[in-house]
Amino acid sequence: AGEVAMWSTVTGELVEAGELDAEYWYRNLREPVMFADVIRRLQDAGPQVFIEVGPHPVLGLALSTVLADGDGRVLHTLRRDQPDEAQMLRSLGEAWSAGLPVAWGELLPAAEPVALPTYAFQRHRYWLDAPAATPVDVASAGLTPMDHPLLSAVAVLPGDDARLFVGRLDSHTHSWLREHITAGMVVVPPAAIVEMALHAGRTLHCSRLADLTIAEPLAFPADEDLRIQLVVGGPDDEGGRQVDLYSRSADDTEGDWRSHATGGLAAHGDDEPLPTPMPWLPADAEPMSEDAVRRALTEGGYDTENVLARLGQLWKHGDDVLAEVRVQEREELTAHRFALYPDPLHAVLQAAAALTMKATSEPRTATRWRDVVAVRAITGDVRVRLTPTAPDTLSLRLAGTDDSPLADVAGVTLLPPTAEQARALRHGTVRPLHRLIWEGLGVPPQPTVPGRFAVVGPAGDELSEALRREGVDNDRYADLAELALAGSNAVPNPVPNPVPETILVPVAPIGGTSSPGVPSPGEVHATVTGVLRIIQAWLADEQLGATRLVLLTRSAVATDGGDVTDLTGAAVWGLARSVQAEHPDRLVVVDIDEREESLRSLSALPAAGQPQSALRAGALYVPRLRPVPRRRTKETPLLDKTGTVLITGATGTLGGLVARHLVHEHGVGRLLLVGRRGATAPGMSELIAELTLAGADVTAESCDVGDRDALAAVLKTVPADQPLTAVVHAAGVLDDGTVTSLTADQFATVFRPKVDAALHLHELTRDEAALRAFVIFSSAASTLGTAGQGNYAAANAFLEALTLRRRAEGLPATSVAWGLWAERSGMTAHLGETDVRRITREAASAMSTAEGLALFDAALAAGFPLTVAGLDAVRRPNADLPPVLWERHGTAPRPAAGADPETVPFAQRLAGLPERDREEAVLTLVRRTVADVLTHADAERVDPDRAFKEVGFDSLTAVELRNRLAAAIERRLPPSLVFDFPTPRAVADHLRTELLGSASTDPVFANLAELHTTLSSLEADDAVRDKLVARLQGLVSVLTDSEAHRARDRGREPEPDDSDIESATADEVFAILDQELDDPAAPSVPQGGSSR
Repeated sequence: AGEVAMWSTVTGELVEAGELDAEYWYRNLREPVMFADVIRRLQDAGPQVFIEVGPHPVLGLALSTVLADGDGRVLHTLRRDQPDEAQMLRSLGEAWSAGLPVAWGELLPAAEPVALPTYAFQRHRYWLDAPAATPVDVASAGLTPMDHPLLSAVAVLPGDDARLFVGRLDSHTHSWLREHITAGMVVVPPAAIVEMALHAGRTLHCSRLADLTIAEPLAFPADEDLRIQLVVGGPDDEGGRQVDLYSRSADDTEGDWRSHATGGLAAHGDDEPLPTPMPWLPADAEPMSEDAVRRALTEGGYDTENVLARLGQLWKHGDDVLAEVRVQEREELTAHRFALYPDPLHAVLQAAAALTMKATSEPRTATRWRDVVAVRAITGDVRVRLTPTAPDTLSLRLAGTDDSPLADVAGVTLLPPTAEQARALRHGTVRPLHRLIWEGLGVPPQPTVPGRFAVVGPAGDELSEALRREGVDNDRYADLAELALAGSNAVPNPVPNPVPETILVPVAPIGGTSSPGVPSPGEVHATVTGVLRIIQAWLADEQLGATRLVLLTRSAVATDGGDVTDLTGAAVWGLARSVQAEHPDRLVVVDIDEREESLRSLSALPAAGQPQSALRAGALYVPRLRPVPRRRTKETPLLDKTGTVLITGATGTLGGLVARHLVHEHGVGRLLLVGRRGATAPGMSELIAELTLAGADVTAESCDVGDRDALAAVLKTVPADQPLTAVVHAAGVLDDGTVTSLTADQFATVFRPKVDAALHLHELTRDEAALRAFVIFSSAASTLGTAGQGNYAAANAFLEALTLRRRAEGLPATSVAWGLWAERSGMTAHLGETDVRRITREAASAMSTAEGLALFDAALAAGFPLTVAGLDAVRRPNADLPPVLWERHGTAPRPAAGADPETVPFAQRLAGLPERDREEAVLTLVRRTVADVLTHADAERVDPDRAFKEVGFDSLTAVELRNRLAAAIERRLPPSLVFDFPTPRAVADHLRTELLGSASTDPVFANLAELHTTLSSLEADDAVRDKLVARLQGLVSVLTDSEAHRARDRGREPEPDDSDIESATADEVFAILDQELDDPAAPSVPQGGSSR
């Protein structure tokens, strides 16, 4: 045990052993206290920090006075009016900052110290400013502004004198909504919907809300804004009007409007009585204790503290409840703008439901309102009388503290939410599922000048011959190496300029009739890695930099949602999408059917501008993701609870989450959990114990699901009286890499638990008569195309095709392509912040566990074979999205030149700048792009001379930077850009040279820029302008004059003479013209004769 020295304020010395006897304490009472002397001696002895231990500081002032002349510091432990734990932590923090050793490990035993940055703190400010309200000119949009907290403007609709009221809700502008946030969702009180309807009615002389039914709660994520539309129809014969409320996310300009409430407004007749004064308080009313009210609210699941903060005293008077409701001072400034201020009414309704109605599993909410009349606005505290009129219905009377009437409600019905609504409110927002559909674009027009095609690959003979039969000329090569040698002197008959515009690579022979079947794992591996090698060779060959590669599959996608016959080709589609993400605008993937019309349409694809498409009977189809409509699901079991549910990958994070969900939410009674480590995996013993306690029979087995024999042995352990009723295949691993670095081994690593295991499960369970669900966990990477995950995307695309194949065979199958889960798993634990931001930029922000499991249920209930979960509904610009998320019938937009500087091509803008500004312009572009890639808020934070590898760039961020810069300057850039030019300034210098040429041509461009500036501001008459035009045309002729060409191109063979032209084909004429105009992209032809 340690020792603590004790100083005596009686003797002024250290206390010796045995000194603290009765005589000492007698002296302590009788003699002066030497407090100041002892403190000074302690200070002289070394201690500079003094801690007063006690329930409240008493000696602090005296200590501070004694130490005023020195460097001592005074600390305390507890304070009378502060929570003990919080104050003790604060005191420990003060002790730590004073230099005292604090055993933080005792407080946070599982935490590890975080390493400080290796560079000095840069002191950038990251505080978020409150968003300022932006004034909007609604009048210019045909709207009339309104002074109302929830509705900002109104428009008169043509036809029947209907009205459209619009507004925008958010928890920043409407601070009172912050009290209604549950699980990250703002749940707008139903009374607020009543308020909007009443206000709209008042402006139209319909002051009575005859009825209002709220079908769906008005809720939205707390960090988003919500647009609302209140549509009030034209008047009927009696002056009444229908009213409907809709909402949509403020960021989702293309999404559907959701209907929340519908009802009717009525004119208040002259003979109808108005609310009358309400005498207060009946003599025989019995006060209710706060404890009783608190207990009722808590047991009912209501927002106890917020409700009690609103309520004053409550009384019972027979069956009635009388309540005093407070309006806080800060609310009085805005309360008068409401016809019926929502919060007080919402609070008293919750209290009434808890005190007068039968308890339910979920808190009741007001779903039906009848005959609501508001006399005047609430400006202070409110008195309310609630009278039960039916088991779920109350009537209300509201009055001020002077008994004057405020409002009457003839009836309000309070019901618990449906199961679907309860899940949404409890777990927060759940985005819609998406499904892949194929939109027809018609037969693509044939090009006026056919392009040059080459067919490459072992399966190309039939395609090459078929194309020739259809009139599409092409060259046939066994591989890209043969194509590269075709123009070399190393072969007997070299082909002049053999580089084609388009290389077609058929994944499998296209001849004959395709027959459905399931390949072996080895066949899938061999085919996909063979295509990988072709792609890698194509990317590595610089002379093919301007050539487009087209991967051709047959019946590998289901444009009609039906069968897929080429499952291996489907895996190639996943690989292709990942390549497209890394190398935009270079690779195309096309699926065809057996029709001759489709072969003819192949030659039109380069001009179609679609990186992913299918040809069916010659017509072009493109894949697009569309939301699955939300439907109310029947409360029927999604899984058979009586049998055994097999979960592969159960030792992983997602497998464990699903296991818990199936037991707790679906009541599954028996689970067979399979993973590589079985019951010995971390956390498995706790999972098994938890599920067993919940009543489930749980077995955990160690098994490599890629091993067919081992998996078969595990399946044999399923008891006959509890047969296999469901399979959830959640196994998977990652082995990422850019497409140029991927190896066959990396494909094998990823394919084994995905592809191999799925095929084994398919074969081993297809005869299970009791099997009702076969759920495959896929990934959105296969649909969106994720850079750096070509092998993973291919594996998951195969799983989705297998799902379609099973459905076609009449077997159960559902594939859920997951986006990013917020819960880190073994597959995502390595992701850093930059990785997560890159993924979420692709329209797939992270799902909470609750949302993911809700989407799991939704996918089972939807009935579609394939769904994608976790995509954002908000649409970003097409150029920032994968092709499947492009707009309807759209292609990726290109910036068009125009008056707006941002739409003028960057190279053109750069050429128009003075020489002194060009270097800074290019560097600014690079720094802004780097900031975007790293998600920095300010490009000024990007040090132009600091190496990319020092700020966190890896191969994927390097690819993204290259792609963004290439799109910005509309030039191809090498994949090794970041490695060849390792700093932003080096990249900027390279881009400047690419755009403007070398230093020898810089003065010419500088003079042109000055001339451009002079001519733009020139004021001259027509005669002067004509002279300038003639002079400038003369300057152009200097560059286009044939003698100048010959001088510049010394050493070139003589151009073809007229006789050559007369005998040339149309293709050769165009080629000669291209050469004459010095088109660098033009293919060359042999001089002096035909190329045939």
